Amino acid sequence: MKNSQNTPLLEWALKHTRVLKGLTVWDLFDDVEYFKEDPDRIWVHLPQIGYELLDRSPLFKRGRNFFFHPGYPISYREKAHPSIQISVSEDLQRAEIDIDFRKSWFPACLFNGHLTKSNSLIAKNMKAYQERWFKWLE
Repeated sequence: MKNSQNTPLLEWALKHTRVLKGLTVWDLFDDVEYFKEDPDRIWVHLPQIGYELLDRSPLFKRGRNFFFHPGYPISYREKAHPSIQISVSEDLQRAEIDIDFRKSWFPACLFNGHLTKSNSLIAKNMKAYQERWFKWLE
């Protein structure tokens, strides 16, 4: 059961980012959880079909989370910038979703702020957010 309580900007990005032709990131999951303490991140139940479609997507690259996103070691990063990051649990049933505004490439990530909390704060990165997800409205 999806609802729109705390993260309308993150939802907008998920609803306007393709995974496969005709399918958005938002279409992959259900049972969305929002926490007021962290409005720039959502947690979802990832059905098996959602995981399989994400894994087949040519628009996302699979990797590993080493330091952040505890409990979610599998990482799918969108091949765009800023990028949506979907961190998946080992059992492939849960996911944590946020936006990375700074590039995650090594060694740049050590110096560009990628490893800080502000990397995923939409309000702090509003210009980059608007350029990515709203420029087509112009």
